[in-house]
Amino acid sequence: MFCPRCGIYNPGERQACYACMGPLAGGQPAPPNPRCEIHPDNPALGKCMTCGRVSCFECASMMDNRLTCMTCAAGAVTTSEPTEQQSKPKRRFSFGRKK
Repeated sequence: MFCPRCGIYNPGERQACYACMGPLAGGQPAPPNPRCEIHPDNPALGKCMTCGRVSCFECASMMDNRLTCMTCAAGAVTTSEPTEQQSKPKRRFSFGRKK
């Protein structure tokens, strides 16, 4: 069964997820031996909580305590240049000096 909270695959008839200890009562049933959609030779680690893709250890990562596939993880990571205001340190105290 896939955990509805974190997406990790839990084999057998468990009552709680072994990764996040969340209840498995509302989880989605999984096939007995789920396989990764990208690497069909690898067993599945869990289901991406963003797109629902079943992922293996090679193509899954944890972001904010939720399983995420490599495609969704790459889309979540953005690189941006700091703005001029962010790059300058803030001056908090003037120590009696006036501008």
